[in-house]
Amino acid sequence: INENDIVLIFLGRLSFHAKAHPYPMYKALNNLQDSIDEDQKIHLIQAGWFPNDYIKDVFVNDAKNLCPEVVCHFIDAREPVNKSMALAASDIFISLSDNFQETYGLTPLEAMASGLPVVISDWNGYKDTVRDGVDGFSIPTITLEPGDGQDMAYRYFSQITSYDLHIGYSSQTVGISTDETTEKLRELIKNKDLIHYQIKNLVFINKKIKVFKNEKNTFKNIQLKKNYKKYGFPFAADIWIPHVTISSINNIST
Repeated sequence: INENDIVLIFLGRLSFHAKAHPYPMYKALNNLQDSIDEDQKIHLIQAGWFPNDYIKDVFVNDAKNLCPEVVCHFIDAREPVNKSMALAASDIFISLSDNFQETYGLTPLEAMASGLPVVISDWNGYKDTVRDGVDGFSIPTITLEPGDGQDMAYRYFSQITSYDLHIGYSSQTVGISTDETTEKLRELIKNKDLIHYQIKNLVFINKKIKVFKNEKNTFKNIQLKKNYKKYGFPFAADIWIPHVTISSINNIST
């Protein structure tokens, strides 16, 4: 990954029937090739885990066919160090979940806590954690009208269909705007202040933070002691990535 490249990260289960079908993500990224410079490349880090080899092959082959110019990386995010390094290497978080079991969604919060703008489907639990136009962008998402799909629900609760089949069938009733995803990603890529803001202003933000008073440096935790010495503020992580939002750019002058 070169310094000028654009890096996106998807974090979570890599499953087209139980998390998010990759088609709208792959298609939108492929549409962005006219938005980058000749010396730039778009990278997609898919950090998670596959439930089986069949699903892994589908993801890998679909990426080659749907976004051939995008450099795709698949890493095992069950290893904490892989997860931390992938977030630190990324510019934009993307998760276009289309599953009915996405009742909350932790990964967008992890991305925001790492200082990344997020692009997510306007869906289920994601609606409650991401503010459109503030923390990132919510992509229009549609599904069945209230009352539809009763036959599908009946077959599941009657144990005619298994849980895997049910979530697979139900996810096919959810649609995410590929065009809108493309436009919001293009907006982020063209605005360098959005995707590289946390790196550009690291020193500035550090100066604005109230210094933690602990003159004797009496921390028992080695990580706290190490970071207090280095940054003047204790925190329990390997690297400090401040959390900033898109809206905060207009409130902080450099």
